[in-house]
Amino acid sequence: MKKIFKRVITAAVSLALTAAVAVTPASAVFHSNTNAYDASGESYSIPEAYRFYKVINRFEGGIGTMKSPTDICFDDEGMLYVVDKGNGQVLIMDADGLVHTIFGSAMPDGSEYVYADSEEEEEERLEGDTENTHETEEPVEQEPVVEGAIITETDVLPAQLEKVSERIEVTSLATLSALTTQSYIKRLYDGSYLSGKTVTDLTIAFSKDITVSTAYDAARLAVAGYRYRYSYINEEGATRSETLTMKITFEIGEGTTFTVNTDLDLKTTDLINNGSLVVTRGGNLDLSNCEFDSANGTITQYFGGVLKSRAATSTITPSIPEGTKAKYIVSDEYSIDYIYLYLDDPQGICVDDNGKIYICDTDNRRVILMNPDYSIDKIITEELVRGSSVVLGSSYNFIPTKIGVSMTGMMYILNSSNYKGFFTMNAEGKFCGFVGATKVTASVTEALIQIFGSARQRQAIANKQPAPATNLYVVDNMIYSVVTPSSTEPNPKRIQKINVVGTDLFPDGDYVISSYSSQKQERVMTDYVDICVDKYGIVTVIDDELGYIMQLNQLGEIICQFGGKSNRQGEFLLPTALDINPQNDRIYVADSLKGSIQVFEPTRFINLVHEASEMYFEGLYAEAVDLWENVAAIDETYDLAHVGIAEAYYGDGYNYKAMEKFAYAWNYDGYDKAFSDFRLSIFRYYFTPFALSILALIILLAFGFVALKRKSDELYK
Repeated sequence: MKKIFKRVITAAVSLALTAAVAVTPASAVFHSNTNAYDASGESYSIPEAYRFYKVINRFEGGIGTMKSPTDICFDDEGMLYVVDKGNGQVLIMDADGLVHTIFGSAMPDGSEYVYADSEEEEEERLEGDTENTHETEEPVEQEPVVEGAIITETDVLPAQLEKVSERIEVTSLATLSALTTQSYIKRLYDGSYLSGKTVTDLTIAFSKDITVSTAYDAARLAVAGYRYRYSYINEEGATRSETLTMKITFEIGEGTTFTVNTDLDLKTTDLINNGSLVVTRGGNLDLSNCEFDSANGTITQYFGGVLKSRAATSTITPSIPEGTKAKYIVSDEYSIDYIYLYLDDPQGICVDDNGKIYICDTDNRRVILMNPDYSIDKIITEELVRGSSVVLGSSYNFIPTKIGVSMTGMMYILNSSNYKGFFTMNAEGKFCGFVGATKVTASVTEALIQIFGSARQRQAIANKQPAPATNLYVVDNMIYSVVTPSSTEPNPKRIQKINVVGTDLFPDGDYVISSYSSQKQERVMTDYVDICVDKYGIVTVIDDELGYIMQLNQLGEIICQFGGKSNRQGEFLLPTALDINPQNDRIYVADSLKGSIQVFEPTRFINLVHEASEMYFEGLYAEAVDLWENVAAIDETYDLAHVGIAEAYYGDGYNYKAMEKFAYAWNYDGYDKAFSDFRLSIFRYYFTPFALSILALIILLAFGFVALKRKSDELYK
């Protein structure tokens, strides 16, 4: 009896102690990368070794200096793809910032386009060329002739010349000099060279290596064509005049190297490039209107040189076709591959598991699909999008800004200011609908307006649109996105995890952090602009209001937060994009105002947190205990470590220990869960002895009552 009574007293004391544990304050409730804040709001510095990430590098692109990077992503090999909106380029660089490939419309030395002359300027120029010629009658209309053309006349011939093509091989500049003299050209025209046949298409083929090193040598090549006017007597005996234009094509033979060390302008002369065309420092090669075999040839350019092309306008098509590959040689050891793409305000990029590259060419209203070898696979234009579905209609504006691709090749495109969700297309470029539109919330005030408000007020609520997404990240056929507030939806759920049917699976919460902004002189809230997910399932977001990087696990629990708004290392002026290198888990953050990318390397501390968080999300609490204990050993104020240990205790049935850990981390939900089970276990443990004690007491009282009754009966007989 005494033993049972002792157990009942122990249970009561345990319950009292549990209540006391519930109000034990935690030592820290919030972390940045450099400070921890205790329950009173006071902060203390976290030692370097205990921090989440350390800044290891900040690079600006080297040769391909970035002006305004707006989006970045990694492929499986750890190569970084950067969209530089300011320069209209895409840079492909290694993890250290060394540029290997550039997509764009101008070589990375910053050379400007050579703009095409207008039709009026061309006509004026041609009129100037013919002012001093003696014409017997109006000339036959010919194709436009370039500047510097030689105009000559010959004697009257008895019959019209037969027009032929001629190909002449040259092995030296001396041979070329003799070939391009005016007297020789005259013989090509007047028929004395080929017995009455005039050469109108001349190909000068270089069959041996040639180097142009002086202005004198360059002048021999600066002949774009010859205009030739002659008179003849036709079959009726009438005198006629005709103007011929000789078109000269330079052909670089296969295996031949044509090197330019000085200024050279081929103007409108065609170029057949089967060998190697090299432009060195100071060389100026104008390929305007050139046609050449881009599949077989190689265009090379050394640092400091200029490779120009006409600008893409509404009337002029660039002479160098998109997808043409060039080479930009910086030194003997370092060169950059260059692929011509005429991008206009590009904003988004991604690389799928097969290495295919997807570029959002925003102002050109198209998405460019590039193969892993940097050849163009497909271009999805606004016209193609409109024609792929009658649902969109002829007035639909296709303005792609961001893109993600699933494992099945499904493209999820963020269309500018589109509140319908993500524009989806399959691998063949066919429109498949919209998915993932954010929900429109309804407040009590709006509900009352619907009942009692005016027609205009009700119409305003009916026109309420969901907040648009800012960016997306596709992994394992899940779409992670960040949402920006709008005038009609000021407080949306800012982080989403959308499956293929459009259901948001990310835990509820607004995930907003507010802080005082010294720049705006007011308190502002985080506004996330990009999101990515690492191999542990850790979600990383960045905002451009406070410059914070925040990481969450798949349960929506904040793992860490760091960064800030300043020009200091490790902080940002205007962050626009981030991604995680799959090779080493480093975070790369693009800052469009600084024109740079900062690299953050995870510390041992955060690596332990990530590994433990993955196990924690998978429900492997016992397996994660050692990792959480290592985390707590480094920083005992880190709340999630105690939550992880508490979950392991709870899973093993140690509810009281779990309550202590949950209370230390101020995890109320976990504490309530553990307390309920602890109370139930106490009840189960003591129910049998307590019930038996009550039963024994009842029996004892019954026997006592019976005994007293008998004793009473005996006394009063």
